[in-house]
Amino acid sequence: MILQEMTYAPAGESATENVARNGGQPQSNGIIESHSESGLETATKTLGWFSIALGAVEFLFPKRLARMIGTPPKPLTMRLMGLREIGVGLGILASERKAGWIKARVAGDAIDLAMLKSSFDSRRANRIRLGGTVAGVVAVTAADVIYARKVAAKEAPGERRIRVEASMAVNKPPADCYEFWRDAGNFSKFMKNVEATRTNGGQTHLKVRTGLVTFEWDAEITEEIPNEAISWRCVNRAKFANSGSVRFEPRLNARGTNVRLAVEYDSLGVGLGGAADAFLKTISRHQARENLRRFKSVMECGEFPVTQGQPSGHQTCATRKEAVR
Repeated sequence: MILQEMTYAPAGESATENVARNGGQPQSNGIIESHSESGLETATKTLGWFSIALGAVEFLFPKRLARMIGTPPKPLTMRLMGLREIGVGLGILASERKAGWIKARVAGDAIDLAMLKSSFDSRRANRIRLGGTVAGVVAVTAADVIYARKVAAKEAPGERRIRVEASMAVNKPPADCYEFWRDAGNFSKFMKNVEATRTNGGQTHLKVRTGLVTFEWDAEITEEIPNEAISWRCVNRAKFANSGSVRFEPRLNARGTNVRLAVEYDSLGVGLGGAADAFLKTISRHQARENLRRFKSVMECGEFPVTQGQPSGHQTCATRKEAVR
């Protein structure tokens, strides 16, 4: 409609000021975005109806379809594949959250490709037709993967961030734990991947190596309660956007501290699917607990014990103290 294409400025702002505020470009009020969403919805419905139509053909005419695509006739298998396609298609059309159903199509495409590949070994297969069918399924799979990512990003943009939490009991008072953590120069003593830190004014520059990749960013403290909590976030739009907090809670028996760490960061595996994000979260949780374990050892023993150079076993603080005696 014409009214939707007009440029609007916030209350008290002229159209000229609106253009200037947007860098010389008028505010289009999301017209392009709405068209994009409409196109994505249309494509999603098309995938749903395509699944239902293909499933119906597989279920009703399994032998004829097998001859057409060049595979040996297996009516029961073809009908089961048809039921799968119909179920996925109905799920795409009826469900409000369609990303999971489209990912189910991707899984089905992988099964189809595996079965087509095995058909090449059959003497009853028409390899020319079978090759054309494989090419078509590969193209459909690529489309399914693309739209699965787009729909997932639209339905759950907040899930792109991964949150990891870990805790550890440390036999030191909260004030001691807080003071040690507050000094960024101590990070490399208990954070395994931190190579260097540098404090500049109110910000701390960190250099962290993960495998073969090195990340660097500046962090600033957003909230600080002496002897209780520290919160931070990265600044300057770092490639590895992250934020977090650490709390130092006195234990019930007034001996020691419960150190609770929470970190939130952008998933580097966004678009690869829920399995990739879950894997990253598992690895990150393990790393967080490992860093807290190192923090506990440094606070209680003065250093982190290692097994390098030892004939066997894991040397604890107690055994090291006894050896000194």
